[in-house]
Amino acid sequence: MLGHRLAHIPRAAGVEAAAAAVISYWLLVNSRRLISTTNEHEFTRTSDFCLKILASRLVSIRGYSWLKLFKSSFPSLPSVNLSEFNRGKRRQLTTDHGPRTTDNSPDQTMDHLKAFIREVPDFPKPGINFYDITTLLKHPDGLRKTVDALAAEYEGEKVDTVIGVEARGFIFAPALAYHLGAGFVPVRKPKKLPAECASISYDLEYGQDTLEIHRDAVGNGHKVIIADDLLATGGTAKAVCNLVEQLGGTVVGLVFVVELEFLPGRKKLEGYDVRSLIKYQS
Repeated sequence: MLGHRLAHIPRAAGVEAAAAAVISYWLLVNSRRLISTTNEHEFTRTSDFCLKILASRLVSIRGYSWLKLFKSSFPSLPSVNLSEFNRGKRRQLTTDHGPRTTDNSPDQTMDHLKAFIREVPDFPKPGINFYDITTLLKHPDGLRKTVDALAAEYEGEKVDTVIGVEARGFIFAPALAYHLGAGFVPVRKPKKLPAECASISYDLEYGQDTLEIHRDAVGNGHKVIIADDLLATGGTAKAVCNLVEQLGGTVVGLVFVVELEFLPGRKKLEGYDVRSLIKYQS
């Protein structure tokens, strides 16, 4: 029984334990909003009892997270992947009673972000509609939710390195690496990196381009995510995949802020895990 289990949590002292007690009780009394429970009487009785226990016995959470404590202490509540609503609760929750969405569903979040992007007609040449993300980046809420959404795509994934491609990939890749606890590696234009490099040339619509990466940036078996602002024709992204594999790394996935679905970028990256936040059909 839940009360019996809580009653046997060992005593502890200090500020850390006091904070743990407050967090534990707050989580319990507010979990009604986070998790769908089916037994109101059990919830109320458990909440009252837990308050009494926590008032007399402070819980130490040194060495393991309060999330693990919560999930192990409340087996009677429906199981829920709490990481899914971490950092903004943007993703869909999955419970034993089936899927449900938060007030801030993924589709709503993406529509919100899309509204920040400025469309510039006839740039860089007539007939081209340019999607300008600088208006998204300058907005504090837009920037925060974009980075949170990118990180949520790979929450819990074991990643060694996040690669950003010059230049706009440098905006998102370091922030994503920070969230995932990974390192950041830049892929740059020729003659920009100081140490020994591996390079690759690839075809553009008109001519060729070349990218370089430090040879010691990715090791054998390293798990890598490639992050960039835009997926269009996919040529640059495919070239970076080839660079990573040339150095012995494994491309876990590629993630983009914007994807132009009317261009063949995703097809060019067939066989890779490709994800994007905001999609345009024309």
